[in-house]
Amino acid sequence: MFKKPFQSKPQSALRESACRQLAHEAQSTFHEFTAQPGKLQTQKFVSHIGDKGDIISSSTDPLWIRTTLPNTSNMVLVPTVYTQWQHPRMLPILWTWPVVIEKLVGGADLMTAGLVVPPGGLPVVTKGSLVAVCAHGEMAARAVGVMDVDTREIREVVGAKGKAVRVVHTYKDWLWEAGSKDEPPVIPVDSVEEARVAD
Repeated sequence: MFKKPFQSKPQSALRESACRQLAHEAQSTFHEFTAQPGKLQTQKFVSHIGDKGDIISSSTDPLWIRTTLPNTSNMVLVPTVYTQWQHPRMLPILWTWPVVIEKLVGGADLMTAGLVVPPGGLPVVTKGSLVAVCAHGEMAARAVGVMDVDTREIREVVGAKGKAVRVVHTYKDWLWEAGSKDEPPVIPVDSVEEARVAD
């Protein structure tokens, strides 16, 4: 959605009541999200392919996108990579190889054949759900996208056809460029996740 420059209107301050409502929505929607409302700015955007929505930002970074996603008809609240880096367990995580990350950053979607399946299997994620895509063994998202298939339907990834995730936003895209341009942090994999990603 943001692999090319997008058009946007000037930012305006989000009212305090709207900030509280956003925090409540995020806490009720995303796993282990506990941030409190703060001062935020909002602006409308139109992507290079005509996708429309709102970008909600702090003083330094875009934190949320509100837009219509593939396979959905309603406006959905989507965290940016900046937000996921602060709350790495807020979305289900799918892993892929570093060479595939490069393709995602270049604008590609994540194909089923590019998934890394840990010993415990893929997390159960339904079609249309938001996911974070990370490099194998890491927890800082390089991309945020929407599932194009139910993970329970994925039996094999070697030689598999079709898309697993339709990418909405990535590290190093134009939305990331609109922020502080931080590099992904090193986030320790906890014992539960470590068991899943171990070779």
